[in-house]
Amino acid sequence: MLALALIPISYLLLTYAGWWTAPVASALIVLLARLAWPDRWAEALGLRIPPRQIGVSLALLCVVAGAASGLIAATARAETIAFMPVWESRAWASALVHTVGQTLNEEMVLGALLLRAVRSRLRSIHPLAVSAGVALVFSLAHYAFYRARPSWSWNYGTLSVATLASLCAIGVARNNCILSTRNVGYAWAIHLGWNAVFMNGTYRWPGSHAELAEPAMFNAIVGHTALVALSAALMGLSLLLFLRRRAPDPLAGTGQQALVPCLLVCQRFSHAHPRRSERRPQAGQRRKRDDDDQPQPHPTEGIDKVEGEGEQRVAHRVAEGPRAGHADGHGQHTAQHAQ
Repeated sequence: MLALALIPISYLLLTYAGWWTAPVASALIVLLARLAWPDRWAEALGLRIPPRQIGVSLALLCVVAGAASGLIAATARAETIAFMPVWESRAWASALVHTVGQTLNEEMVLGALLLRAVRSRLRSIHPLAVSAGVALVFSLAHYAFYRARPSWSWNYGTLSVATLASLCAIGVARNNCILSTRNVGYAWAIHLGWNAVFMNGTYRWPGSHAELAEPAMFNAIVGHTALVALSAALMGLSLLLFLRRRAPDPLAGTGQQALVPCLLVCQRFSHAHPRRSERRPQAGQRRKRDDDDQPQPHPTEGIDKVEGEGEQRVAHRVAEGPRAGHADGHGQHTAQHAQ
C-alpha cells in the first residue's frame, strides 16, 4: 500500500519540477508499480504494448507531430501571433526530454491508473461514461490550475469555453484509446506528438514581442475553431476504435487477480454440486427417468405362451433374439424336435 500511495506523490512532486526530474519521476513510478504489483505492473501502468502497436504508435507520433507543426503555425498566423517552433530554440533537447517524461507520467497516472481505479469502483457504469467523466475532470483541472494561481503570476488566466471543450474532446480520445487497447501506446503518441510542438514552442505578440502566457496560448491555439473541430473528429475516431476492438474488462487490471481463487472455488463447487434445476427434475422428467430405470420389455415378449417344456425353451430362444445368421433355422429345428 505504501508503494501505491507514493505513485501519485512522485508524479506531483517531480513531473513538473524541472526538465530532468520528469524522466526521474517516470523511473520512480515504474519502480513503485513493480513493488505494488510484481507480476502485473506493466498492465497496471499500460506499458505492455504489443510489437505491432508499437510500430503504429511511432507512426502516429510522427503524423501528429507533423500535423501539429503545420496547424499551429497556420493558427498562429491567423491570430497574428509570432510562433517559433522548439527546434529553433537552443534548449530544444532538454525541452523534448522533459516532454517525453511529462506526457508518459500523465498517461500512466492520469490515464491507465486513474481509469483502472474508477472502473474498479464503478463497475456498473459504462466505460464510455467513465471516459467522458475522466476527460471532463482533465479539462477542469487545466482550468483550476491556471485560475488558482495568484493574480500577479505570469501564468494566471482563464481558459475559454472553446478551449475547455477541445481539451475535453482530446481527453475522451485518449481515454478511449486506453480502454480499447489496454495500454497507453496510442494515447501517449497523440499526447507526446502534440505537446512536443505546442507546449515547447514560443508565442509572442507581434507588436510588443511579449511572450504569451500559457492560458493565452491555450485560448489562441487549442480554443481555435479549427482545433475544436479537429478534436471532435479525433474523439469520433477513438469511439470507432473502442467499438471495434474494445479489450475485455479494460483496466480492471490487477484488481481482478484477487478474484481468480474465488472463481476457482466457484468452479469446483459447481462441479461437486449440480445446479438446483439439475438436482430436482420436474415431475414429468422424474416419471420419465423412473420409467427409464425400469427394465424394458423385449419386443418379442408379447408372443403367446406355449405349454410344455419344449415350448418354453422355444419361447426362451425367441426372446433372446437371433445370435447369428442361422439362428432362425436353428430355432425351428429345436421346435420340431421338441414336438
